[in-house]
Amino acid sequence: GVEGITGLSTIVSGVYIEMEPSSGTRSQSAFTGLEEPALAKPDAAGRSFTVSSPDLGSLTRGSPISYHGVSVGEVEGYVLAPDGQHVTVTIFIRAPYDRLVHPETRFWNAGGVDVSVGAQGVRIRANSWQQLVGGGIAFETPVTALNGEPSAQGAAFSLFDTQGAATREPRRGQQLVYVASFPGNLRSVDP
Repeated sequence: GVEGITGLSTIVSGVYIEMEPSSGTRSQSAFTGLEEPALAKPDAAGRSFTVSSPDLGSLTRGSPISYHGVSVGEVEGYVLAPDGQHVTVTIFIRAPYDRLVHPETRFWNAGGVDVSVGAQGVRIRANSWQQLVGGGIAFETPVTALNGEPSAQGAAFSLFDTQGAATREPRRGQQLVYVASFPGNLRSVDP
């Protein structure tokens, strides 16, 4: 995976079953195994959310999630919606960073290289090497929203293709539309 190579001991010793004991005191003798190991420990502090996108892109289980370039979580899994029209991705944001997720938060696909051409010329932006290789998600919350109540466990969000698309999407509240007229050419105006 993106984080490195794990499970090399199975090459030498064969297949094995791994378990993570819970912090509870209740005794149990029957268990249901998972097809894939959980990325976060069962008692890990933080919250899970879902983001939806028309396609998965380069995201995989374990893809990093960042906030202002700092790794704060990972992709836990994904499923194709029953109607086949979008993919729902489950993400986990570790505490205390889970308090940064609010209803006004915008998530975008941060994998690969973002190339844009504008009035200032060509702009190329690359993310961390982990996001370049295995995809990733970044998010941002307006400073004014951070004073409000964080989003609850399981809250759903849209996953935008780029940071530009995420910031262009209208936020909550009344929208105002402005029209500007320019008498000359607009070469130096960046939309």
